[in-house]
Amino acid sequence: MAIPTLNVLLGFALEAFDRHEEAEVLTHLLGAWRQSRAEPIALLIERLSKRLTGGMPPLQVETHADLFQRPRPLDLPRFLPRFLAHLVVLADQRHWDTVIYVLGAFRQQPADPRFTAPLLDLMQRPAAFEKRVFMAFCGVFSAMWDPRALEPLRALRKTLSPGSAQAEWLDMTLLSFVPELPLGAEDAATCAALERTLSAREAAETYRSPTHEALLARVYADPGDVAARMVLADHLLEQGHLLGELIMLQCSPAADEPRVSRLVEEHGWRWASALGPHVDAGATRFERGFPAAVRLSPRWREPLPEPGPEWATVREVDVAGALFPELAAWLAHPRLRGVTVLKRVEPTLAWGFGARELGVRRLGLLGPVSQKAPLLFAELERLPHLARLLLHDADPEDVQLCAASRLASRLERFEARGVEKAWALVAATAKEAPLRATLLREAGVEPLARILRGAVGFGRRALRVRVTHSATPEALRLLRAAASPYSRVEWS
Repeated sequence: MAIPTLNVLLGFALEAFDRHEEAEVLTHLLGAWRQSRAEPIALLIERLSKRLTGGMPPLQVETHADLFQRPRPLDLPRFLPRFLAHLVVLADQRHWDTVIYVLGAFRQQPADPRFTAPLLDLMQRPAAFEKRVFMAFCGVFSAMWDPRALEPLRALRKTLSPGSAQAEWLDMTLLSFVPELPLGAEDAATCAALERTLSAREAAETYRSPTHEALLARVYADPGDVAARMVLADHLLEQGHLLGELIMLQCSPAADEPRVSRLVEEHGWRWASALGPHVDAGATRFERGFPAAVRLSPRWREPLPEPGPEWATVREVDVAGALFPELAAWLAHPRLRGVTVLKRVEPTLAWGFGARELGVRRLGLLGPVSQKAPLLFAELERLPHLARLLLHDADPEDVQLCAASRLASRLERFEARGVEKAWALVAATAKEAPLRATLLREAGVEPLARILRGAVGFGRRALRVRVTHSATPEALRLLRAAASPYSRVEWS
C-alpha cells in the first residue's frame, strides 16, 4: 500500500476536523510529522493533544516498558510525565542499564514531537551526564531529529568541557540533524487552515462552557431524566461534538447500532476517562450517551479516589477481582447511589457492604467464599435490596452456606459456577421453577453430588440435572443418589 503524501495527510486532517473527528486529526498530523519536521505541524500536534486530553486524569506508571505498550496517540500526553518521573528515579538511583535500555526503546518509537521537550528537560539533570546515559540521549535525539531541539542542544554543548566524550557525541548528534525544509505553499495554507479551525473551536467552546456545565449538572442531578439528556445533546450537536450524536442515537427507539458501535469504539475510552484513572476506560458500556457499566482497573494500586459527579450515571461496577482498600466505604459515597450491580468482588472486600446497607441488587463474588469469608452470607442478609447472587469459582460448601442462610428465601436468583467450569447451579424463586444443575466436566461429579445434597436448603422443589459431559455409570449413580431428596427430578 502506498504511503500517503504530506499533502494528502494534511488534507485528511482538515477533512477529519470538519467532521469533528479530532482524534483522527491527531493521527493524520503525526503521520505528516514523520514525513516533514516542519514546526507548524509539531505545534498543531502539541496543541491538539493538549486540547483532547484536557481534564483527563494521568495514566498510571507500573513499569518502564509501559510507554511502549500504549496503542493510542492520546495516551502519550497522559502517560509521559509520570513515566519520565519514573525514569528520573531510576537515574537518581544509578540504575544505568535500565535507563539506557529505556532510552534505546525511545529510538524504536515512531517519531513524535511530543517527546522533544520532556526529553530535553530530562537531559539537563546531573544523572544524564553519566557517559553511557549521555550517549543514549544523543542517540535518541539523532533518531528523532526534531529541528526544534537544535538550539537547546547547542546551548548544552557550550557547557561541556572541550574534548570530553560527551562533547564529541553531542557534536556528532548535531551534525546528524537534517535541516528543516519549509512547507510548500499549499501545505502551509492547509496548516494555517487547521490552526484557524482549532482556534475558532476553542474560542466557541470557551464561550459556551458555562452552558455546557449547567446542562451536564442537570443530567447528573437526575440521571433518569431523558429530557435533560436530549437538551444537552442538542447543545453538543450545535458545536459538532460527537458525544451529542451518541446521546441522541442511544435515546432513540430505533438507534443506528453500527454508528453507535463506531462512536463508542473510537471515542468511548476518551469520554469514559473523565471517571478517573482507576477505570479501565476501554471496557465501559454506554447507555443514553453516558457511562452505565464500568470496570475498575486491576492495575490501580492506590486508594480509590473520591467519585466525581460523572459517576452519577453509573449503574454497574466490575471490581475485576482487585483488592481495593476500603471498597465498601467508596461504594457508599452519595455519587454512587445509583450503583445496583457489582461484579467479581473478593469476599473479604464485601464484608462491609451490609453495615453500609448499599443499594446493591445484583452481586457477583469470587469464591470460594467458605474459605475466604465463611460468615459473609450472614453479613449480606443486611443488604436490603440484594436479589441476585452469583458465585464464581465456588465450592460445594459455598452452596450449602448460602442455602442454610436467610438469603436463600429472599433471593430471586442464586447462581454458582465451579472451579475450572466443572459444574454450575441455578436456583430461582420463580413459581415452580426447578433447581437447575449442570455437569460440565468429569471433575465436577463429586462436587456436584455434594452440592445437590446441600442445595435442599433452597426448598425441596423439582430438580433438573443436565449432563453435558459423558459420565460413567458410577458417576450417574452418585448423582442420582444425591438427587433423591427432591420431589421431582428431570435428567437430560
